[in-house]
Amino acid sequence: MTSQPEKHRITHIAEALQAHGHRLTEPRQALIEVLVGSEQHLDHAEILARAQQRIPQLGRATVYRTLELLTGLGLIHATYLGDGRQRFCVPSGGHHHHLICNHCGTVTDLDHCLLDDGLERFAQQHDFTVESHLVELYGICHDCQKAA
Repeated sequence: MTSQPEKHRITHIAEALQAHGHRLTEPRQALIEVLVGSEQHLDHAEILARAQQRIPQLGRATVYRTLELLTGLGLIHATYLGDGRQRFCVPSGGHHHHLICNHCGTVTDLDHCLLDDGLERFAQQHDFTVESHLVELYGICHDCQKAA
């Protein structure tokens, strides 16, 4: 079941895609729904597998092209979380932050941004408008520190 906030995010991405002159095809709609509906950061294969549950004939090339398009438009973020696989997520509020443990690979999403004021000042100094940002902090999580 899709929640109201998820429906809003799906609609926002679909409308932005169309505003940039791209059609909202059934495969694109399915991929957007998979990304928005996931609480995890998914790689290409995971996205393909989940989307194929909706559209069994969906091909790998379509997934790669769509992810490249959505990333290029800034509608989703691509990231590497320490395991060498590119993963994708839908930023909330124009930004997305992670704490990534170098030992166990645990990824913790930060639900608020402590950088907004500083980034805004820096952007203004350079006459730049920030539309989104992604921050990844690598270190050692609490559990791995205790185990060492």
